[in-house]
Amino acid sequence: MKRSWVASASALLVGCLIAGCSPSVDSGGKAAQLANAKLKTTEAERLKSSWVVRYAQRDEKIGKLLSGQEGWLKYREMELADALDSFQAGNSPEEKIGRARAALALAETYDALDGFYLDMESQYLKSPVVLDKEKTRARLGFVELRRKRLEEAKKIFSEPAPRGQETYYALGTAAVALASGDAAVAGDFDKSLRDLSAERNAFGGACAIYLGRSASIRDKGKFGIALAKFASSDFRGASESLSEVDISGASFEPGPELFLYALLSRANARLALESASSLGGSEGAWLSARALWLLGEYDKCAKTLLSVSADETSSQLPAMLFGVIIDGAELRDVARVLRGAALVKSGSADEGRELLGQVLSEDPSFYTQVYLAKTQSNLGIKGPLGNIKETVEQALVATRMDRIKMLEMENGEIASALLGARQADISKMAACIQEGEGKTRESLDTLDSAHQKKRGYKPDFVNPPAFLIQLSSAYAKTGQFAPATEILFELSGTYPAIRVGYEGLKRLYASKTGGEAPPR
Repeated sequence: MKRSWVASASALLVGCLIAGCSPSVDSGGKAAQLANAKLKTTEAERLKSSWVVRYAQRDEKIGKLLSGQEGWLKYREMELADALDSFQAGNSPEEKIGRARAALALAETYDALDGFYLDMESQYLKSPVVLDKEKTRARLGFVELRRKRLEEAKKIFSEPAPRGQETYYALGTAAVALASGDAAVAGDFDKSLRDLSAERNAFGGACAIYLGRSASIRDKGKFGIALAKFASSDFRGASESLSEVDISGASFEPGPELFLYALLSRANARLALESASSLGGSEGAWLSARALWLLGEYDKCAKTLLSVSADETSSQLPAMLFGVIIDGAELRDVARVLRGAALVKSGSADEGRELLGQVLSEDPSFYTQVYLAKTQSNLGIKGPLGNIKETVEQALVATRMDRIKMLEMENGEIASALLGARQADISKMAACIQEGEGKTRESLDTLDSAHQKKRGYKPDFVNPPAFLIQLSSAYAKTGQFAPATEILFELSGTYPAIRVGYEGLKRLYASKTGGEAPPR
């Protein structure tokens, strides 16, 4: 029986508050003082008109949307494949937004897992337990290629090829050159693809698609079928097939699984773009731009974001429901930060930095400031924020204070619990910054403070799968492999493709414990 949206809200409230995501104030005091000094009274006021408060107060429009569209309830629980199926049935703006948001959440999940998986593969293949195995060198070369460590990959493929692996090394040499921008080697790459044996065809095809080259997909297995769908622009079919590929264990030679999460992310980003590009308005532009960013099409991303405004008359509710952005004004500000980043990435660095400075000068929300801080950190640029750490501390405390403020309202407990999504997203961005500074323990603590403990590792929109994957990575980087593997195991029940990353993490775990069997 389908639960009413009111019952769902009550269940969510109980889950969040029991889970330990009830608001608390920083016990250190210093960060709280910083936040108190600058806390905007307008932020709490803006929250009162957000989807969070409207949901908590049983807004008729939200109630109608939830009771009439099962996809939003699936999205809330981060059952994203089911949400996509539900949204696929119609072509209304609400369903297009739902499809785009569900596909984007999947793309972001696999993008997060891609980096984590490649990092653990690199660690394992460089560990003493495998250094004497000839076959691992070619796999390591392609792992470093995927991690964009092109000089390391080039060095490996410049070594004499072990017997039987000549075609891997020839393909790797051409692939590194292509990834470095040398289009002159395209013929060498295509020849190397043709030289691969039949059993290596899926690997070659995955590598070609990843590098933007065409390939003849002769493999008739599940991975080959998925690649053929991807090559024919059947991104929905490709995503479904790639999500269920059967790759047991972990390989020592290069395999198509090295490209699995990149292709899943791209396929879902393309699905999101297909749905969002026909919407128009701020919603369509914002969702399209996020997809283009994930696809690395930064110039298109920057141009698309010019269409995002703070127009409150547009149908922004579905674009924000179960999200972290408060209102149209914040959507516009965050979009401008993303546009600044896209300009920097596409070669217009001065224009991009100027735009970031403009956003900061207009006294944006704390959420926007952290989004800017993460952007500045990821781009490795100086300014406009002078003290990123202080900005993050202020925002983390401010969002907790917002949740306390919500308790004063009618049904404020529900609103406060729903704001856990905003707190978790700010924590996720803060942890990215801390990780970039080498503060792995601090990064784990930041994520752990926003994790709903009583839900275990079952995702929902407050702790979405991308958040839990980042938490798993943080556990692994601090040597805590038991919870790291537990997270991936639990997620693989909903997202079967995560099993590949889980197997890779188990192998790394065993290499660090002298062969001790990991959990599960």
